[in-house]
Amino acid sequence: MAITQDQLTLGTNYSAASSSTIALTTTGAVASGGFIVLGVYWFTYNNVTLNSVSGGSLTWTVDKQFQSGGSVNAALVSAQAPSGLASSTSITATFSSSIPTFKGICGASWTGVATPTVIDGTPGTSSGSAAAWTAGSISTSNANDLVVGACTGDASGSFSSTPTGGWTENNDFSDSTDGDSGTQVYQIVSSTGAYNPGGTWSTSVSFSGVSVAYQAAATAAAAAVPFLHRMPLGV
Repeated sequence: MAITQDQLTLGTNYSAASSSTIALTTTGAVASGGFIVLGVYWFTYNNVTLNSVSGGSLTWTVDKQFQSGGSVNAALVSAQAPSGLASSTSITATFSSSIPTFKGICGASWTGVATPTVIDGTPGTSSGSAAAWTAGSISTSNANDLVVGACTGDASGSFSSTPTGGWTENNDFSDSTDGDSGTQVYQIVSSTGAYNPGGTWSTSVSFSGVSVAYQAAATAAAAAVPFLHRMPLGV
C-alpha cells in the first residue's frame, strides 16, 4: 500500500507562558486508518525532556527527541488512528518539568503507514547555528518510506523556514515574543538511501532537528493455491 498525505496540517500552537504542557486542537479530521506525526518543540536551559503525549484515545509514541546543549529541543511523536480522529480533538504534550519559555506543537497525518508502526533505519539528529538547517540524515532500507523532519530555531523576533527542494512543508510557525520557531517537513520516498530533511530559516538561528522514517504497509499479494486432483487409492 502506498503512503499518501491525509491532512497536510492538523494545526499549530505555541506559548511562552510558564507551563509543563502544550496542547494542540486539531483543525481537521484524520481519515480512518490514518497515521499522525506531531512535531514538539521547546526552549529551556534546564534539560527538560518530553515525557508523554495524550489525546484522542490514541496510543502515542515519542519516536525521537533531541537536545542541543539542553536549550533548543525537538521531538517527533506518532500514533496510529485506526478509526480516524475527529476535528477539534485536544492533544497534549507533557514535559518533565515546567518550562518558563517557548513551547510549540504541530501535526500532520498520512494513510498507508505500516501497522504496527515500523521505524526504518536509525532516527537522525542535527544541531547548529546558521540559516540552513537539517533534521539529521537517516538511511532507509525500505524502498517506500515516509521520512519526516522537525526543527526548532532560536534567534530574535519572528522568522520562518523554506524547505529544501524535494521536501514538503507541513507546518511553520514563529513566536516573536521569545524568538523561537518550529517547522516540520516530509517526503514520501520510493527508493532506499540516505535522506536529510531540511530547509533554510529567514535568518541565522541556533537549531535542533530530528528525523524519522516510517515504513509503508506491506502490499499483500494473494498467492493462488493450486488444486491438485488425485485419483482415489486403488483405482
